[in-house]
Amino acid sequence: MLVKGRPNNMEMVSVFVKLHGDSPDALRGIKRLVQLTLKINNTNPTSSYYHDFSPGKRLHPVWYSERHTKWGEESLTTTQTVQALLNQDQASLTVMMTILYSTTDKLPVCNSPFAKYFNSRDFSDVLFRIHGIDDSHDNEPAIVYGHRNILAALSPWFQTLFTSGMRETFENEVNIFGVKRKLFMRVLRYCYTLHISIRGVADAYELLAAADRYQMVSLRDEVLRFLRHEITLHNVLEIWWWADTLDCEKTSDACRQFVSSHFVELIKQPSWINADARVLKLALQIDKGCLPTEQALYEAVVLWAKHPLSRIESESIQDLKKQQKEPQNDCGLALEADSAVSQCEQNLRNLSIRPAANQIGTVNQDDQLTVSKAIDRKAKNDELLADMSDEEMENIMNACEDLYQRQQMLIDLLPHIRFPIMSPDYLAEIVEQDSFVVDLAGTRDLLYEAYRFHAVKSDKFIPVSIRCQPRDIIAEK
Repeated sequence: MLVKGRPNNMEMVSVFVKLHGDSPDALRGIKRLVQLTLKINNTNPTSSYYHDFSPGKRLHPVWYSERHTKWGEESLTTTQTVQALLNQDQASLTVMMTILYSTTDKLPVCNSPFAKYFNSRDFSDVLFRIHGIDDSHDNEPAIVYGHRNILAALSPWFQTLFTSGMRETFENEVNIFGVKRKLFMRVLRYCYTLHISIRGVADAYELLAAADRYQMVSLRDEVLRFLRHEITLHNVLEIWWWADTLDCEKTSDACRQFVSSHFVELIKQPSWINADARVLKLALQIDKGCLPTEQALYEAVVLWAKHPLSRIESESIQDLKKQQKEPQNDCGLALEADSAVSQCEQNLRNLSIRPAANQIGTVNQDDQLTVSKAIDRKAKNDELLADMSDEEMENIMNACEDLYQRQQMLIDLLPHIRFPIMSPDYLAEIVEQDSFVVDLAGTRDLLYEAYRFHAVKSDKFIPVSIRCQPRDIIAEK
């Protein structure tokens, strides 16, 4: 800071320097002995002063710390001297800092003073009986002693529990259901110690669910910080789902940045097939990065939607084909079996556009009857299906339901595929030939937009949507 005309001496120029940290606590515990050299440079080409004789001064060494970050020289030079060095009323100042000595006064390690009261009878005013869901033969609930004020300070859930006026407000015993015993113990321990040891990504997911249930923001942020350092191709979409669910913008941005840099490899991973549709939609909105082509994105999304069909075929068709290969004494029976397998394949594919029979609220009686008839047709050869267990049939029905649900979610994903960027040949020979996609609501409108884009494409064409603009694909290094 260059000051002209201080109140105590209007004819002198003063220079002051102030240090700033990158964060509020950047200078905490730091103490350094610093020597400053200040110099006003001659920037006036018409001045009679030589550059080497510009006014300057080496100050006495001073200590700076968290509380003392500003110092300087009251009388560096006269205003008349500086006036001759100005260039278009601008001055140039050089500050050279030399650190002569540095020391750090380390902050003391402060442990929570309440750690010793975890599960302690001392001053305890509540007792938890944890009816856990652990895989244990011990049906007796675990008993943990707690302190209402400590738990309420860390968790709004506990605060509401103890102040809502319900039974838990007045009784000293509280029953906890629907959570693993060890997990609940770790959450309680965190309330007393403010420390958590995370054993891996899977463990972090359980802790996140518990932190969300008990509304512990500090625990949630600690677990999300751990996950940000554990992002890989195998878990980035699941971590992104947690971040979006818990509205953590920092973790969502980290996942988005990772996906934009590894999108080409990501669509080849099993994690893509098992991802949630909401996360796929977020990924498809990425506009810049090491991205695959629109054709590859389209094929990856359709593969995700059709994935349950492979589960259905592995549960039924492959089993039927295996039985078909067994020796048959009657040639007519073998031909009948071959016909049954073909009919089974067709019926199962027909199920891809029919809702599951147990989908409550969206399936009418006609749909249920359609599914039932399809399964009956598939099972026309009782001899071949005699060995199919109830569990296998249930797996098939679950896969059919998953297939229908994914197909409905595909309606929301396809608008984020930029069909106009694809070639007309690809649209006509690949996209339009897939009834699984074309028969969905809105797909033909997307194709019409793409064909219109290619038909009237010119320098004067104004895209009506972002789908008509190519993504900014950066080549991989």
